Amino acid sequence: MESTQDSRYIIGIDLGTSNSAVYYVDTEKNLNLRHFKIPQLTAAGETSSAKLLPSFTYLPGNEITESQKKLPWETDSSILIGTYARDQGSQVPNRLISSTKSWLSHSGVDRSTAILPWGSDIESKYSPVHVTAFYLNHIREAWNHKFGHLEDADGTSCTLENQQVIITIPASFDSTARELTIRAAEIASYKNLTLLEEPLAAFYAWLNIHDKKWDKIIAVGEKILVVDVGGGTTDFSIIEMDSKKSLHRYAVGEHLLLGGDNIDMTIARAIEKEWGKKLPHDEWTALQHSCREAKETLLTTKKQSVTITLLSKGSSVIASAKSADVTKEQVLEILNEGFFPELERDAKPPKKQTAIRQMGLPYASDPAISKHLLQFLKHAAAIAHNYDESIDPDQPLAIHKLLFNGGTVIPSPIRTRIKKHIRSWTGQKIEELDGEDFSLAVAAGAAYYGRVRRGQGVKVKGGIAHAYYLETVDAKGETAYICVMPRDTDESIDQVIDTQFKLKTNQQVVFRLFSSATRLNDKLGELISDDEELNSVAPMISALKFGKTDIREIDAGISSRLTEVGSLQIFLNSKESEHQWPLAFDLRPIQDSNQELGVIVDEEKQISALNYIEYVFKGDHERTLKTINAALETIIGLKREKWSISLLRRIVDKLLEIEDLRMKSEDHESRWLNLLGYCLRPGFGDPGDELRMRHVWKLWFNGTVFDKKQCICEWWVFIRRVSPGLTEGQQGTIANALMKIIMPKNIYRTDIKEGSQAQMEMWHCLGSLELISKRQKTKILNLLMERGNKIEAWELWVVARLATRRLFRGPANLVVKVDDAWSCVEKLRKLKFKDERKQSMLNFAISRIAAKSGDRALDIDDKQLATVKKFLEGNNAAVSWIRELDSTGERDAKSLAKMLADTLPVGLSLG
Repeated sequence: MESTQDSRYIIGIDLGTSNSAVYYVDTEKNLNLRHFKIPQLTAAGETSSAKLLPSFTYLPGNEITESQKKLPWETDSSILIGTYARDQGSQVPNRLISSTKSWLSHSGVDRSTAILPWGSDIESKYSPVHVTAFYLNHIREAWNHKFGHLEDADGTSCTLENQQVIITIPASFDSTARELTIRAAEIASYKNLTLLEEPLAAFYAWLNIHDKKWDKIIAVGEKILVVDVGGGTTDFSIIEMDSKKSLHRYAVGEHLLLGGDNIDMTIARAIEKEWGKKLPHDEWTALQHSCREAKETLLTTKKQSVTITLLSKGSSVIASAKSADVTKEQVLEILNEGFFPELERDAKPPKKQTAIRQMGLPYASDPAISKHLLQFLKHAAAIAHNYDESIDPDQPLAIHKLLFNGGTVIPSPIRTRIKKHIRSWTGQKIEELDGEDFSLAVAAGAAYYGRVRRGQGVKVKGGIAHAYYLETVDAKGETAYICVMPRDTDESIDQVIDTQFKLKTNQQVVFRLFSSATRLNDKLGELISDDEELNSVAPMISALKFGKTDIREIDAGISSRLTEVGSLQIFLNSKESEHQWPLAFDLRPIQDSNQELGVIVDEEKQISALNYIEYVFKGDHERTLKTINAALETIIGLKREKWSISLLRRIVDKLLEIEDLRMKSEDHESRWLNLLGYCLRPGFGDPGDELRMRHVWKLWFNGTVFDKKQCICEWWVFIRRVSPGLTEGQQGTIANALMKIIMPKNIYRTDIKEGSQAQMEMWHCLGSLELISKRQKTKILNLLMERGNKIEAWELWVVARLATRRLFRGPANLVVKVDDAWSCVEKLRKLKFKDERKQSMLNFAISRIAAKSGDRALDIDDKQLATVKKFLEGNNAAVSWIRELDSTGERDAKSLAKMLADTLPVGLSLG
């Protein structure tokens, strides 16, 4: 976005998980940083200015009058923001939204969909993007109320929209979370903004305090570790004074959804255990907020204990009240043992298994912050070794200075313990830097950075934390990787590579982007052949249009730019015309996986298989069509289930190429659909699948060529197999079409003209549509529950898919409500079947509905789970299904295959 470099005010905003803060500079008076205290409702009908704006949104009902919600400016009264929202929401948790920044970085949900408050049954909900916009809008309106009437020297209004604004984000935010932050700012009417990483902002705040003597405190070669532990995230960064006496940021930690919220939940779990009862979602939320208040009181005051009281639902308030005493000693023990345990320097790295889901968020699976810090220091040593071979890359990097930031490290015992850990790992004396108020430093640093951008301060050379490379082919035809963005490149600088390339146009090609955190000295345009230190970031499939549709190669160059908001832009520039093609990559790194690559098949055999497919479909022999699968297995020399995903997709591309041949006969179309669906399932997993699925969607509108039963059956099998690769809107369109056929006007239809086999495949297809709305799912489930003992095995499979707590690929916000799921279980438990297959599928459906996701807003309670276990054990259910009831990790391979009603292609790793 455009940056206003000559506005009167520079505004720094710390958009925090728990609290937000604002600092500013009035450039027409002096360059001093000033704290903007934010007006907000602090109680019903009471407005006052506070140093922090609690990042809480409350959605009031009729319990608060319009006059009690009134602010000094006109605003939306359907939401409350800040102190009063936090305090009122702790009493009515199903109307409270918190930890919005954590939701903004949660890729497991649709962050643009109205899902908050999570787990609540109220009708009015909002997306993480819009809630983030609420906080930014409140700050804008509060600013304009105080400063909007002023003008700068040029007569321009001093509303926030006209000022230079810097908003801070975690250093580890991926590009998607960064873009969503920008979108939220746009919704809040922000026009000019820059994003700044929080650890850097904290260090800039320190520079502001020590403006005249910072270079006397930090010596050449010294390394400063910034430890930022906030309410929802933990960030680590290292800054060094280089030989030219410039400050240089060269190491950034991975994204950790780990902070004060986790500590609050740990205290709450201890109390819950003391009470001997697992609380329902709304009571758990209320308890967590009470634990946050108790923790803050105990760690920042001299109080030694706090009594927490929770009022449960019930007719008698006194009878339903629970209480527990929390002591300072207990909280410190939880912190020391659970979050900052003592470790040897050779301790194992943090666990990497499936993240813990609490309050719907995928928090880091290992809460030991000291483990993550130790691993980061070892990673930093590996980077430093590239500069200085005397540094041991296998040991934690020695740190000279330490700067803390974030609300979680406000208590001095925590900081003391962290320093003790680092000293024990490195043997290095470490000095804590005296910084700004931990709750205000990030906002202050953001405002200071605005001054730096105008040349009025000390700049930390941060740039991009990794080097980036595009895959190419060298003069010898060998794979090579060209550096398109060297590490530490600063933003807004155009990088133009002198090398000339041959670029294929008017045909589908793949561009593969790689990154490296350890290759530090590669220059722009440098070619390397060794990919040992490269990590795959993102592939992009595209067809670059140039002139007529003829395929041709043209001379082209490459340029790149790091934007002010941290996104990498790469451009392919034609040397023969004015054409320029942008390559838009998602910079989220691909995580390591246990992905099977499949057996490598000789290229000659693959070509023979592709030629055979074309030969068979061009012919008119029914026998060769029916035996095509067996014939392909013989040619390739492997059973189909062992074909690699790359081979499967080559077959898909051949089938799409000869699509017209399916029109030759019913048998041709039937086999074409069958083979295409098998090889393209589940519609994602290969870089080119997005383009392939676009082609599939065109097929949807045309339907089958032949209106024959077998073709209709194969059509719905095909759609079901590839449905996970379709979008929410596409799945909704398919669901609407299917429901009109098999359950018109919510009436179960048995007289399907295409026959019972087609009916079964239609229901299977409907059940596979995970992205349809919860309302649609519940409607389908209710109809099937009315079937009673008439319900078919395939319909029980549909129930399992639609009511499951853990979707295959869909976001968690589309999981049906827990009450509706349990209603299905209750009705299913009453059914009895003599047919063993039906009874087995009944057991499977109940086990899938009851299996935990780890999110208490979605999971049935412990008492209900015990009932399910007893039922399944009494009905001889598979041991693996019973075992998976308590597991929130990986699903058994056979269970997953059964859930999808199909096997999965080799090479596709499903987490």
